[in-house]
Parts: sequence; C-alpha cells; structure tokens
Amino acid sequence: QIEEAVTYLGFNSIKQVALAVEVYGSNRADAGPSGVSLDVLQQHSLVVAHIAAAMFQDKAKREDAFAAALLHDIGKMLLVMELPDHISAVIIAMQSEGIPMHLAEAQIVGVTHAEVGAYLLGLWGLPYPIVEAVANHHDPGRVDQQGFDILAAIHVANALANERMEPVVAHTLPTVDALDLDYLNDLGVADRLDDWHEIADEEIERVR
Repeated sequence: QIEEAVTYLGFNSIKQVALAVEVYGSNRADAGPSGVSLDVLQQHSLVVAHIAAAMFQDKAKREDAFAAALLHDIGKMLLVMELPDHISAVIIAMQSEGIPMHLAEAQIVGVTHAEVGAYLLGLWGLPYPIVEAVANHHDPGRVDQQGFDILAAIHVANALANERMEPVVAHTLPTVDALDLDYLNDLGVADRLDDWHEIADEEIERVR
C-alpha cells in the first residue's frame, strides 16, 4: 500500500524521487539537439542511481545515494532542452579534442552541467549532501571528505556506467570520465573496485 511504501522509503526520499520522475518524465521529445539522446540520458541516470545505492548497507544512505544519482545529470538535461546552442558548441569541442562533456563545458563557458544542476537543486531546497554530490561528481577531490560518502559513490557509479553504456551524444567517440584513483586511494576504498564493477555489470544488464 502507498502508506507502507512511504513509511519504508521515508517522506524525503519519496519527495526527491518524485521530483526526479517529474523532471525526467516531462520531456516529450525522444532526442534533443545535436544528437543528444534524452532516452539514453534518463537510462544512464537510473543505472547510476541503482549502482550508487547498492554501495551502501545503511538504508538512509542508500536512499540519499539513489536520489542524488538520479538527479546527478539534471543540469545536462536542462541545458539540452533549454540551451541547444550551448550544447552544440560543447559537442564540437568534445569531438575535436576528445574530452568529456564537463571539461568541454568548463573550457567554453566556465561552468559545467554538474554545477548548473546543483544550483538548481539548491534553489529547490534539496539537502546539502545531495547538492554537493551533484556539483562535484566529476571532480570529487574538490571536497574535503573523511570517508566514503554519497559524493564518492556517485563519482564511481557515474564513471562505471559511462564505461559500459551507450554514449549520450550520438556519433561521437565515447569520452569516458575516468575514475579518480588517487582520490579513491586517499579514501581507502580502491580495493573495492572489483566489487563495484560487478554491481555495475548487474545493474546495466537489468536494463538491457
């Protein structure tokens, strides 16, 4: 029953997931400008959410990791839908220089989709750990961390999903976001990579 589901998941988690469903489900087009597939973008976010959540045993951390990962590319969705010229310029840079989207964005306009998305989520009043994770998931070393947390999980989950899934931008070489191994070593969790690869493979197989 609905009451049982809300009690189990927690009201805040329900609110966060409902927000993500509304945002991602409101797009009527199957593809954005310049070959950006909205379907693939949505699928990627869902897979990253499942991978990130599976990295935690604690129920509250699983919920927050799922919600943050589901929303981690909301800035990319916004830019694809609302600023097609921006995305077109970014894609040209990706193709010509062979760099990931966030680096092309930083190079061209000085801000990334991750930071745009985090700003939006902050305006919406989402919890700070989720906003922080979204803002820094491409460059987690910018945040002083004491242990493996939501940001670290989304960084790993996003990179593993990108290694294995269809690129969001069609007709380009995959520009994989590399794992920051120095960062993972500093956190003392690099030895868990084999387990996380297995989790990623299982979650991606589920959506195929």
